[in-house]
Amino acid sequence: MSKDFRKENEEKIIPKWELIKDVYKNYFNVRKNFWWLFLLLLLNIVFIISEPYFYKLFIDNIEKFASDKISYDNIKGEFIFLAIAWTIISIAGVIAKWIYELFSNRMMEADWKDYVLKLWENFIFLPYSEFINTNPWKQQSIFDKWTMALWNVAYTFLISILPQVLIFLSLFIFWFYINWKMTLVSLIFVPLSIYISLKIWNIAFNMQKANNENWNKSYQRFNDALNNISIIKVFSKEKQENEILDSYFSDTIDKQVDTNLFWTLLDALLQWIQVFWRISVMIFWVFFVVKWHLTIWELLVFVFISWRIIGPINSLLNSFQSIIRELANYHKSKLVIDTPKEKNDWTIKFDGLKNDIVLKNVSFNYEKSDREIIKNLNLQIKKWQKVALVGHTWSWKTTISNLITKFYDVISWEVLIDSIDIKDIELTSYRSRIAAVFQDTTVFNDTILNNLKYIKMDASLDEIREACKKAEILDFIEKLEKWFDTEVWEKWLKLSGWERQRIAIARAILRDPDILILDEPTSALDSKTESIIQKSLNNLMRWRTSIIIAHRLSTIKNADKIFLLENGELLDSGTHDELYESSKAYKEMVDYQKNGFLEE
Repeated sequence: MSKDFRKENEEKIIPKWELIKDVYKNYFNVRKNFWWLFLLLLLNIVFIISEPYFYKLFIDNIEKFASDKISYDNIKGEFIFLAIAWTIISIAGVIAKWIYELFSNRMMEADWKDYVLKLWENFIFLPYSEFINTNPWKQQSIFDKWTMALWNVAYTFLISILPQVLIFLSLFIFWFYINWKMTLVSLIFVPLSIYISLKIWNIAFNMQKANNENWNKSYQRFNDALNNISIIKVFSKEKQENEILDSYFSDTIDKQVDTNLFWTLLDALLQWIQVFWRISVMIFWVFFVVKWHLTIWELLVFVFISWRIIGPINSLLNSFQSIIRELANYHKSKLVIDTPKEKNDWTIKFDGLKNDIVLKNVSFNYEKSDREIIKNLNLQIKKWQKVALVGHTWSWKTTISNLITKFYDVISWEVLIDSIDIKDIELTSYRSRIAAVFQDTTVFNDTILNNLKYIKMDASLDEIREACKKAEILDFIEKLEKWFDTEVWEKWLKLSGWERQRIAIARAILRDPDILILDEPTSALDSKTESIIQKSLNNLMRWRTSIIIAHRLSTIKNADKIFLLENGELLDSGTHDELYESSKAYKEMVDYQKNGFLEE
């Protein structure tokens, strides 16, 4: 992903109607067919529209009876028939509405898993830089808001908007059929209501977007406090932290109150318009009765429909308020989700390293910085060679390994795998032949077995035991009460640093990779534990192309080749003995740690 796209994406303002369109496009990608629910919805609408028609039939018969045009005996049967028909249609309409809402809810719940998984697939294939450069809490917040906004907007559409729109249109058509002049007069204030609503929605949307940023900052500070609880406790800063959080949330809530004021203003204006509309409409109706001799049943039908039509209008306005609030959350999440995914469409499959890895005149800088941190780097790593990247802090050793794992794209020239540009190699097949052990090894909140099988789901228990044996952790696991079924959640089993590292090594052995990355795997361990882990690492590196990143030179003394780096540039290369004799910088580093070498 280029810096230009990042900058353009962050500044992009997406129109609200485009956001709504995007929400439903995402939902309908999951829910392909729900139109059969229309039949139930239409049955309920038939009931709603039939009410004024039954009023007409009753009033017509009452007028005939009152004018002595028909006797009670003759009209009684028709009254009973109308009552029975009205009751049946009413019951059918209520049942249809109940079934519609029941199946809509069940359908939405059934869609939820597919919906979240589809979004997660979209999220997890974002470039590696998105996860490195973004706070983990913010990543979770983005995903949560994205899923909830899509869910709530889609749910509002099925349960509120779709039924109310159809009811409104049906009543309007029936209204227009009875008397089009009165219909047009009666709806004279609807455009005004829509205009005012849109204006206030636009202001509230922009305010809510800004408020969401404040809420994010407030909760992020809360999350930071939890992550740094040891610092807060050891320095006795509980009261100070409470004051800091109070300042964050007080400012956020004050601004949210201002936004809510606009929503209440909209409600008040719409209620005032409705009152004025009712008074005005009654005056117009009196005029119609006097001037154009409007019949009693027409007047009553208009009164009935006017009250019924207000319900859908209010419901639609409230639904749109809810949607506007959700769109403010959806907007920022969409900018992240729309970030171009890692390319995985190249046709060249990687089936194992055959010759070498070459970095040829490679330069690199991170997306949000113009500073070139790797400059014209040239190095070669031969198959099965054990090489080390060595240098002081800010030598960008891990960044170089990230270029080899294809986490980033180089800015200029090439990273070649068997003389093929890494950009042309299919991503999944390439990474499937790579394994890594990092300094800060993490495990999933699951059993030891599942943590190991995560790398190779079809691994047999014998394979897993053999990998653990080579990683020097089998004895530890078999001493546990539940062996491989022991859960490694914090509340069940807290693994030490060396235990986590050995699980990571066992995972890498199960992977059976061509290319192995060891990113300071022992730097956080004491010297004694490091010596124990080193044997496991030696087992892991055998017959593999290994790239070791280390501050402790004790771990790379026996490397086939050492690349000495400084500020992203290659200073020198050679074996340990060669560099110790020829490189003053390397000799100084070794002398600082001269008693740190480990025996094989």
